[in-house]
Amino acid sequence: MASCKDTAYASLLSTHGSHVGTRTFLADPAKAHHGPSSVGRRGRRKEAPLDKSFFLGLNEDLRSRQIQLLVVLVRSLRAVEACRRDFVLMLGNRTFLSTKHQQLLANEGVVFHSTPPLFLGVPTADKFEVWRLTQYRRVVMFDSDVMVLKPIEDLFRMPEDFVVAHHPYDQLQAQCGIDTRNRGVAAMFVVSPGLATYAQLLAYVRRRFARRQLTYSDQTGLVCFFGNRTRTLPCSFLYEPANPLQSPGMKRYTKECHLYGKQNVLRNCLVDTPDGCTSWAPRTECEKTRHNLVTHCQWPNVYSNVHVVHFKGKSKPWPSMQRRNMACRHLRLGMPVVHNATLSGDGASRVGTVELETADLLEWNHSAGGCFSVRWQKPVYWAATQCKAANTGRCGDSAPVQLPKCCNFATTLAARWHRHLARGA
Repeated sequence: MASCKDTAYASLLSTHGSHVGTRTFLADPAKAHHGPSSVGRRGRRKEAPLDKSFFLGLNEDLRSRQIQLLVVLVRSLRAVEACRRDFVLMLGNRTFLSTKHQQLLANEGVVFHSTPPLFLGVPTADKFEVWRLTQYRRVVMFDSDVMVLKPIEDLFRMPEDFVVAHHPYDQLQAQCGIDTRNRGVAAMFVVSPGLATYAQLLAYVRRRFARRQLTYSDQTGLVCFFGNRTRTLPCSFLYEPANPLQSPGMKRYTKECHLYGKQNVLRNCLVDTPDGCTSWAPRTECEKTRHNLVTHCQWPNVYSNVHVVHFKGKSKPWPSMQRRNMACRHLRLGMPVVHNATLSGDGASRVGTVELETADLLEWNHSAGGCFSVRWQKPVYWAATQCKAANTGRCGDSAPVQLPKCCNFATTLAARWHRHLARGA
């Protein structure tokens, strides 16, 4: 495969206390490890680097999950790329990575880049280090909880300074005059590295963001900083299975938006934003968001154009540590299938078992009491290896998907995630 040495992919793994910011896999344990932070001169918090013992003391599931995310991300990119690019892991210099995990990532071709903390307690802001990767002309930055489904080569050819995936229900970017359709999500963006841009971006964030607001600096900060120099990709390019259409549902989301939207915007209003927050009208803005989601982000309407999926929030493709016996666990053993489907090969038709594709639509058939494939109009079954996990003694057979909560587009997406993870295991 040809090499594209002037472009790269990147992701971040960084932890340093997380006294400020949202919950992540490592943020809460890190905060508990530090305990109440001491306060030094000028009221600044002081914290010691997280040492090796902290990471070795974590639950094995918790320590390994972030590595699994990165492995799946890399493998999903390699499965669709047209030419081989570096995958740079910006590894926080306060984050310990075991020899085992370093070797696992190195075997996937990951290149390590030591990354310092920019704002203590806000590891997400360390993403700004991507602008210091000046050995590359163009870099696509990913959160680790995404999976690539289709080639993304066009991203490297887009001329804009900053290209970002769409955040269809963000409200905070409204204060910078960013239209609903142009708001971005930090789970995926494309940059042209440069030290001048890096310095300007940091100066902007330090000027506009109070400490408690820094958790949004890697998203609101980026989109507001680049403003009209930004290209926002359509909702279909990066799809989030946990968007308000799915959870908590559009009706409940709209109600909560009306009740709490204005409060949230005012609480996170940036410094020197001229009337961008007080003029925010809940009923009007919440309706714009609802219309954007319903019109542009419905999975049945956009699934054929989805290039990347973002497993945000509760849409994770694995059972949580509290629910190991999840009913849909068999998706971990292979892609679901349909039986007795007509296939075309060598000019002839035959009958066989077809493995579903990631974008296949599933629907619950109430009369049949089972899950059906929209494309094949046939019942959907778990992978044949399910019989081994269920210990039925009927190996080679497979069981139908008989629970409505296992019959949706997230099932095939999660099955694909587990397939990437299992490859080479």
